Amino acid sequence: MHRHRIMPFVVSAGLMLVLNGCSDEPTRYEAGGTVTFDSKPVENATLAFVPATVLAGQAQTDKDGKYKITSAGKPGLPAGKYNVSIKATTGGGFAGGTTADEKKQKMLDMMTKGPQGVVDVIPPKYSDPQTSGLTAEVTSDPKNNVFDFSLKN
Repeated sequence: MHRHRIMPFVVSAGLMLVLNGCSDEPTRYEAGGTVTFDSKPVENATLAFVPATVLAGQAQTDKDGKYKITSAGKPGLPAGKYNVSIKATTGGGFAGGTTADEKKQKMLDMMTKGPQGVVDVIPPKYSDPQTSGLTAEVTSDPKNNVFDFSLKN
């Protein structure tokens, strides 16, 4: 009789262990740093960490050029070597007209011609992980996972 009361608990506990233990998700390690260009922080830069075999990571800088990396929506990156790209632009927003027709035309132009007035804040070579020359190696030691990128023209 006691066996019937305890059985749902045992099944639930076993199922939780199986589900938690069978995850193919790699361990992530927190990582981040600062991006500067000509010694000034780069605000709103997008970073991509491109791995050879594991999850890719991404980050966005704040007004001080600082960033924290995430992968698949979670903090950190799996250990490994990464090629890094950084892109920062200004302009290109949707600035509509004053009438409904002008706003509609601006939106159609943006959809067909792409954003107009986009200006690179840093040299375009940094926006491609194959040409940027930027790399990072994430390890299990958080002290080694600070990647400051001092970009030059």
